[in-house]
Amino acid sequence: MAVNEPILAGDIFGICDGDVAGPGLVAKENIFSCRKSGILRKKKNVFFVEFLQKKYSPVKGDELVGIVLGKMVDAFKIDIGCGEPAILNVLSFEGATKRSYPDLKIGDTVFCRLISSDPSYELEVVCIDGKGKADGLGPLASSQPSITVNVSCNFCRRMLLDLCPLMSGLSELYKFEVCVGHNGRIYLAASSHGTLMLVANTILTSESMDDGQIQKMLRKLGTKHFVDI
Repeated sequence: MAVNEPILAGDIFGICDGDVAGPGLVAKENIFSCRKSGILRKKKNVFFVEFLQKKYSPVKGDELVGIVLGKMVDAFKIDIGCGEPAILNVLSFEGATKRSYPDLKIGDTVFCRLISSDPSYELEVVCIDGKGKADGLGPLASSQPSITVNVSCNFCRRMLLDLCPLMSGLSELYKFEVCVGHNGRIYLAASSHGTLMLVANTILTSESMDDGQIQKMLRKLGTKHFVDI
């Protein structure tokens, strides 16, 4: 089975030691079995199927853009877009103690990692890695104008691929901050509302395009950008 080629539900293919099954695939002994029809993708040692998926299905290890729903005694309730809130312990931040941790408010945005997706237990997310470091995770707060946009989960995974031209092309044209979650949410911040909305609209428009169409659109944006300068 070739990467970046169509795959159908029920298809199986052999794997190597260390290969990991991502969304749309299930591991059975030394083979992967496809559960969803779509395009087979690979990032590092993770195979997954790119298919249209609006609602997020929790997968352990996914990095997510979450929204604070409320505060409990020692944890925050986080909306990760799957219909069931996740728990974020107050100690799950770099350098946090029981007396000192981020004072998150309802509606605040955080970039977190899912560490428990067992349906028998509560979903749990953290904002630290295995060494207790943030490593890019944590509250998403900027003094600049910011926005969170929603796209399909498969488009977010596509954006995170090294071969996707969208992010690299936009970063050459505009200065902005971006945080892409596997749950279909994208956090954006830029120095002006104009740049912010232009980047956000470009991302939303790109969802229905292939890589060639995205590159063509970016070239047009580039021409207009330099003319405006």
